[in-house]
Amino acid sequence: MKTLSICVVVLAILMGPRAKGAVVLVDFEAVTSGVVVLPYFEDGFELSVDTFAAVFAPGGGFPMTGNPTAYVAFEEIAVITLALEAGGSFDLNQVMLGPNDFAAASSVEITLTGSLAGGGTVMQTFSGLTTATVVNPVGFDDVTSVTFTTSDDAGIDNIVLDVIPEPALSSLLLISLFAVAFRRRS
Repeated sequence: MKTLSICVVVLAILMGPRAKGAVVLVDFEAVTSGVVVLPYFEDGFELSVDTFAAVFAPGGGFPMTGNPTAYVAFEEIAVITLALEAGGSFDLNQVMLGPNDFAAASSVEITLTGSLAGGGTVMQTFSGLTTATVVNPVGFDDVTSVTFTTSDDAGIDNIVLDVIPEPALSSLLLISLFAVAFRRRS
């Protein structure tokens, strides 16, 4: 009975609030000169695009308004997708968004759409962006990918994420505890 009680406690811990993983900052600072065409890989994440987008280094002649560092530039016909290289889910905590100097309009609208790990989507639109702005998406927890679309030429930088650990180790521990409990009962 004592072993079964231990198993129940462990199960409650494992089924409780999920553990946060490592905080990751994707900031494109590895690109120090030139232009890197997407797909781009950094810290286990991949940014891909359906048409054309690139990481522009500082001094590349194509800055993001109000942001002097390297960033991803994309145009209104492009869809940028952010996902873990190896698959899995993550939380999108914050990101810097804004127009780049090639935008024709004085402000841009950028929409983020997250694919939830359990199914469904979450979406948030940031309108009237005139300069690089740090935004904190709400509800972008446990997503498998996030897409970015824009109304005019724009940029993305300083993406802050939490990687959600895979439950494989926890599941293995739980199975082992149940096996021990049932073996003792037999």
